[in-house]
Amino acid sequence: SAATFSHLSDLRSFRHRMIHAYQDPLEWEKMSGVIGMMPACFESLEKELQDFRQFLQEIARAADQA
Repeated sequence: SAATFSHLSDLRSFRHRMIHAYQDPLEWEKMSGVIGMMPACFESLEKELQDFRQFLQEIARAADQA
């Protein structure tokens, strides 16, 4: 979903910045925001992956019946 993509993009962006700009001081306020959104992000990601897995299983079952 767009919301999960946005959360993951924020995490990726933060990770990239920390890896490639490690000499800069850490932005503790930004880190707390990223850390705070992680549980909701992972929860939505897990649900969407489960939904996708179920979708693939349904396709596989339909293909077996054809």
